[in-house]
Amino acid sequence: MQAPTAHNAPHSALVECDQACSFVATHSLCAHNLVSPRACTGRRVVRDYMPEQHREFFGNQQLLYFAAQDPATGNLWASVLAGAPGFISSPNPKLLSIAGPAHVAGDPAAAGLEVGSRIGLLGLELTTRRRNRMNGTLVTPQQDGGLLIAVDQSFGNCPKYIQAREVELDPALLQHMSTQVPGVVQHGTGALGLEQAELVSAADTFFLATSSSPVGNSNSSAPYHESACQAVAQPESQLVDEGVPAFAAGLVPLPQKPAACGLDVSHRGGAPGFVVVSGDGNSLRWPGYTGNDMFNSFGNLALNPTAGLLFIDWPTGDTLQLTGTAAVHYDDTSLPGAKRTVVFEVTTWRHAHNALPVKKVTFLNASPHNPAVLQRTERPQGAAAAGEWLTCTDVRVEADGIKSYYFGASAAMRAATAAGKVPYQPGQYASFDFQLSQLTDQHNQAVSDNIAAPTTSASTASTGASNTSTAGQAAAAAAG
Repeated sequence: MQAPTAHNAPHSALVECDQACSFVATHSLCAHNLVSPRACTGRRVVRDYMPEQHREFFGNQQLLYFAAQDPATGNLWASVLAGAPGFISSPNPKLLSIAGPAHVAGDPAAAGLEVGSRIGLLGLELTTRRRNRMNGTLVTPQQDGGLLIAVDQSFGNCPKYIQAREVELDPALLQHMSTQVPGVVQHGTGALGLEQAELVSAADTFFLATSSSPVGNSNSSAPYHESACQAVAQPESQLVDEGVPAFAAGLVPLPQKPAACGLDVSHRGGAPGFVVVSGDGNSLRWPGYTGNDMFNSFGNLALNPTAGLLFIDWPTGDTLQLTGTAAVHYDDTSLPGAKRTVVFEVTTWRHAHNALPVKKVTFLNASPHNPAVLQRTERPQGAAAAGEWLTCTDVRVEADGIKSYYFGASAAMRAATAAGKVPYQPGQYASFDFQLSQLTDQHNQAVSDNIAAPTTSASTASTGASNTSTAGQAAAAAAG
């Protein structure tokens, strides 16, 4: 196992977690003291079976996002499967079945859908913002060309940063997804083209595929190898149960399953423009927002920088898949709302036009958690950093569940306001995202947590001071 490089490490070490925190999501960060013990509680919510609610949830989905790895190149791909509700089913809590043919014609991720391969799955209900993840192992092919997947990990995620949409698929086009390659497919190595860069810059959603397999040695043909993971045999009887088609039992020997290796796919969302493409098109940057502190993807990237991205142009059904490497920069908070920044270096990309059989997509509303995107380019030299704008000078309890936060505006902010660059009025809605470890409670003890609170402004920055009020859950969180 390789330790994260120095430039990826946070500025301060945190308390080491329990050794039992050893699962695909966070075990590497825990081992290197890169996350708080809170992140390691994931081992208590990650199951090796699907609860009934998750089994029913997957059965209702028409889109299934997945991570797969090409065994020949080691390239990691994020992709998506589509079908009518019911094309996903769960014969028992340890298995998930996907009706065939279970791939899109020409999809590079299809190379990773072989018996014994690891796969990461994400079910995302865009209308309700519900999402559940399942990481597992392909145990046997289905007679119809579908997939049967044994559960390694099952867990849910919060609804943050998900943009609500209604997606209607074309039933006629669905039938040809696995046999007909989309009309136009563009490929590239390295830098994105102008069309692809514009698609990324306009996106409010993408999907990130990561791997927990440790990076291999220089003699390995792929950028990682699974031999570093301890393989453990799992009796077939634990997976094949009533409700599984008879051909599944004994048709293919059950593969060995590494105890701490696997793939994972996660959702990333924000306001359009939250992903920044470099001027030369060779790299992407996006902010790591306040989340559920499980560090699933970041834990994997600490072990293996290989990553894959999937962007979808919802109105057209275009898909843009990128494979490359990603690094987490914990001290880089330069992007709006960022607690850290991820930099992705593009190796290969594939743009498939009309890949998804979309009939109609209706945008409902953006996530209320999205930080505003205040900049789409690099910060100009000499411009004020985020920390130079406001300083919290006082916190007052106004009533039960309501607090007022008083901020002192810097000279830079007063000058920007006077120039009309930061226009706002008293009573206007605003959103502040700040670290509560900078504040103290009524006992003068530091409060350590994150909060993104909707507030109401009570004065302008031109006076050099302002105060905001929060209520409800945000204020309760602020109270620690």
